[in-house]
Amino acid sequence: MGLMESDDWYFISESSDRLLQEFREYFSSIKARLREEQEKRVHEEREKYWKERELELLDEARHAERVGRYEDAAHNYEMLADHYEMCKLYEKARELRDRARQLRGKGRQVVVVDLNKLIQQVKNGGIVVAYRCPNCGGKLEIGKDTSAESLKVCKYCGSQIEAMDLANFLRTALS
Repeated sequence: MGLMESDDWYFISESSDRLLQEFREYFSSIKARLREEQEKRVHEEREKYWKERELELLDEARHAERVGRYEDAAHNYEMLADHYEMCKLYEKARELRDRARQLRGKGRQVVVVDLNKLIQQVKNGGIVVAYRCPNCGGKLEIGKDTSAESLKVCKYCGSQIEAMDLANFLRTALS
C-alpha cells in the first residue's frame, strides 16, 4: 500500500471542497454586509447634506422671490420639491414662473445696480459730480461725503429719485 489509500484521498478531497465552499459563503456574507454598511453610510451622508442644504435653498428661494428673481426662486423650490416630493413646492415654483412670464410680457425688467459701488468710484477718483433732480432741477452734489441713502430723495423738492437714472448718470460721469 502506498502512503495514502484512495478512500483517504477521496475523504480529504471531499472535506477540502466543503471547507472551500464554507469559506466562499462566509466571505460572500462579509462582502454583502460591507456593501450594506457602505450603502447605509452613503444614505446617511446624503441625508446630512440635504438637511444642511435645504435651509440654504429655502433662504435663497425666499430672498430671490423678494427681490423679483422669480426664475431663481422657482429653480430652488423645484430642487427642494424633487428631493422631498412635495407638491406644494412644485405649485409655488409654477406660480413664480408664471409671475416671471407676466413681467417679461409687460416689458418690465429687473436690474440690480450697486449705487454704493458707483459712489465709491466717485470718491476714489477724488471728484465731485453734480446731478440735477429731474423734477425740480435742483443740484445734488455727489462727492466723498455722499451716501446712497442721501440720494434717494431730492433735498430741495422731496421727490423720489429713480435709482436707474442716477446709476446711468454715474456710469456716464465715470466713463
